[in-house]
Amino acid sequence: MQKVRVVVATTDQAFIPIINTQFEKAGYTVAGFVDSLAQAQAFLTVEEADIALIAPDLGAPEEGIRLAELINEQFHLPFIFIVDDRMPGTHKQFQHTRPGGILHLPFTFRTLQHTIEIALFNFANSSYPIQWELEIVNSQLPSSLTEQELELLQDIFDGLTNMQISRSRGISVARIKFQLQNVYKKLHVLNRPEAISAVQQYLQVEY
Repeated sequence: MQKVRVVVATTDQAFIPIINTQFEKAGYTVAGFVDSLAQAQAFLTVEEADIALIAPDLGAPEEGIRLAELINEQFHLPFIFIVDDRMPGTHKQFQHTRPGGILHLPFTFRTLQHTIEIALFNFANSSYPIQWELEIVNSQLPSSLTEQELELLQDIFDGLTNMQISRSRGISVARIKFQLQNVYKKLHVLNRPEAISAVQQYLQVEY
């Protein structure tokens, strides 16, 4: 079975050996490391990759975000942002790019594997972007969600763990678990994988 090929866009040299070690455990292979938008574009033009890991600040402020926009426009592969928890609110700057997931530093092997698998699954099974506006979503679901429930649904669709959601939104893990159970009931599902499948079934919009 062919290994998943990952291109990593970061200027943090100390991060490279960590990635190599984690990828070896997970059974992935690093297709390459790039440290600028221009280098990433040149690499993706000639090399094959299945998914990208991107630092939002890639050599210059928001250059990683511009890389994500470029991937959407030209290369059409899923990507995950690598975010430092010491920089709260960073995810709001790149939400419009529709990342396949978010990895909060420091992350564990299991979190890395889970996030990549969810991102690959969602990308392979989503033909059209999802409109996450509350009114549009509720018009297509069997039961209406609250604004906060919709945010949690989007978070699990993006591959975030309960701990990552807790850090990002300032909600306790216990509260997240309680609210997710309400979301599952409204979608008539039992767990995260079923919720993701339900989202794809109900919310895909053809243009």
